[in-house]
Amino acid sequence: MSIKRNLAIMAAVIGLSTVVSGAPAQASPVLGGSGVNDIYFNNIENWVDVDGSGTVSAGDQFYGILHVQNIDNQYSGTVWNEDNVLAGGIDTLTGYFLNTVSAAYLEGLTYHITMGTSTYDPNGVISAAELASGVVMKLYSDSSLTRYSDDGPVATDIANSTDGSLWATLTTLGGYWYTHAPIIPPTNLGEAIGDSWFGLNFVTNNTGYTFSYTDDPLESESGSPLVQMYGTSNLNVNTAAGSPWMFTSNDPSVVVTPEPGTFLLLGGGLLGLGMYVRRRVRK
Repeated sequence: MSIKRNLAIMAAVIGLSTVVSGAPAQASPVLGGSGVNDIYFNNIENWVDVDGSGTVSAGDQFYGILHVQNIDNQYSGTVWNEDNVLAGGIDTLTGYFLNTVSAAYLEGLTYHITMGTSTYDPNGVISAAELASGVVMKLYSDSSLTRYSDDGPVATDIANSTDGSLWATLTTLGGYWYTHAPIIPPTNLGEAIGDSWFGLNFVTNNTGYTFSYTDDPLESESGSPLVQMYGTSNLNVNTAAGSPWMFTSNDPSVVVTPEPGTFLLLGGGLLGLGMYVRRRVRK
C-alpha cells in the first residue's frame, strides 16, 4: 500500500530535470521538445505481508508493474502513443518496481510509511547486484510480440512487463519514497487508500537523455533533496473483483504546471507515474 506510487493510482505526477544530450538512443519512447510534456501511466501492485501480522510494518514489501499510455507535449501535442496491439508488433514502455517498508509510525492522525531499498526480490526481476545498488524500479522499452497485461497470473504479467530492452533503473538512494495511509489496508473495491511521495535517481540510464537534479516544490517532509525524478500519487484498492493484484492507480486530479522549459509527467492510471522534468537546451 505504500502504496507505491501510489502507484496504483499511482498515476502520480513525477518530476524530473533533464538535459538532452542528443537524440534518444531508442525510438520508443519519445520525449517532446521544450515546454510541458505529459506522460500517462497505469500501475498495479501487491503487498507482501512478510510477518503475517495483517498490518503494514517494517520488512513488508510492495511490488508492481506499470505501463505508459502516451506522452503529450505542450506545443507538439501527442509525441508518442503506446501500441499494445500484437498486429505489426508492439511499441511499449513498461516497468517493474519493488520497495521494502523501513518504518511505519503514527504521525498525527495518519500513519507515515517509509519505503526503502530491498535485499531480495520475491519475483527475481531485480538482480542481487542491482538490489545492492539500491535499484527499486526498472523500465523497459519493448517492440516484441509480447503485449503488456495486468489481468493475471501475476508471474505472466510481470514477465510481459520486463521482456523489453532495459530503458532505465532507478533508486531511492539520495531521494525518498513514503506514504500517508492506514497500516491495515482497506479491502472495498475501488476504495481510496492514501497518498504517496517519491524522489528517484537514475542508476542505469539508457534513455538517450541526461537528467539534472531538482526539488519537488510540493513535498516538504524529506528535507528537500535534489533528485532526478519526483512525484506524488494516490493509491486505491483494485476495482477488479478476483484480480491477483491488490492495488491500482489512476490520474491525479491536480497538476502543477511547471515553468516554461520543463517537463511534466503524469501517471495515468506508479507509476501511472507522472514525471516533471526540467530540460536545459544546449547552446
